[in-house]
This record gives sequence, C-alpha cells and structure tokens, in this order.
Amino acid sequence: RGATASSEMEALMYWLTDGTCPLAREHPEFGMLRDMTLLFKFLTTMESREAELLRRRKDIGEFYTWRLSFEEDAARRRITAQWRTKPAPPRWECVGVRGRDLDIADLQVVGFGDRELRFGEGPIVTSPADLSRLSGIQHATEDDILHADQLPNFGGVLSQEEAEELMCYLTVEYLRIPLVLSFFASQDRAIYLFNTQLQDLLR
Repeated sequence: RGATASSEMEALMYWLTDGTCPLAREHPEFGMLRDMTLLFKFLTTMESREAELLRRRKDIGEFYTWRLSFEEDAARRRITAQWRTKPAPPRWECVGVRGRDLDIADLQVVGFGDRELRFGEGPIVTSPADLSRLSGIQHATEDDILHADQLPNFGGVLSQEEAEELMCYLTVEYLRIPLVLSFFASQDRAIYLFNTQLQDLLR
C-alpha cells in the first residue's frame, strides 16, 4: 500500500503506476504487460495527433528539436543531421481520484512521441467499426439493423441491401472479422475500399 494513499483506489494506482513500488521491483513483467496493453489501445484508436488535440481543444504547437551541421576539410566532406526521435517509455501518472466513494481514478499516460492517453474520461478506444456510432443505435442487434429507417451508405458507395448486410455482420461479435472480409472479397466489392471510411472500418 502506498505510504500516502488515503483510499483504496489511490493505493491501487500506486501499485499500477509507481516504478519504485515492490510490485515493479519484484515483478518487472507486470510493467511490460501494462505498457503493451497501453500500446494496443493506442494503436487501435486510429486517431491522429491533430484530431486528438482538436477533440481536447488544445492548440497544435509542435516544437521539434533540429540541429544541422556542415563540416568540410581537405580529407572529407560531411553533412550530418540530428533530431529528437529517441523513444522513451510511457510515463504513467494518476492525476486524481474522484467519486463519492473515491472509486474512480483518472490516469494520464504520455508516450509514443509525446502522445497523451487518458483513462477515466470515457472509452479510450473509438473504433471506426463501432456499430453504435455508425448506425446511431446503442447496442444495436441484427433486428435493429433490419428495421432501421436509414443506414450509412458511405457516400453512396453501398446500396441499401449492402449496407444492411455489412451492418448485420458487425453485430456478430465473434464472427465479424471473417464475415466482413468475405463481404469485401465477394463480387467486385474490393473497389469499395477506395472509400477511406470503409478502409478504416476494415482495418
């Protein structure tokens, strides 16, 4: 338990984020697993840095460190360039614990080129294949899709029947990947992937 923890959640965050706690010292594999889970979530967000900053209403103020040097002598000519790209491990921080029973923690992690991920402000992963977002129906089932008045046609690329078929495939939790792949592999639907939204959905 953390020495200054005033609640169970703060103690848990100490064990999760502090690189000097006994868990981190005795079981470094836990930190590796934690960071790999974070990397998976980061890669599945499919959100550009500009979109992230716009969503959080932050100015895009990128400052890169560049250094160019030119050396010339009789023996050789050399031009070198250097920039800051050295990867650093993710930095974990618990920025607050809230809730009536202090059972909700807000985590901030900075890594992967100074990108920022936050846990506690809603889903961290927003998939382009999220059926609720595509259809506008929360927890949509196949019946909901078949009785929907309007479905996305991705800029007129899909017919109503094709939109129904594709959306129905997304309701099948454990078979959606082979079904969606089969959808685009049949007939001449591979050309539909010129549409960037459908590309994102397939990814």
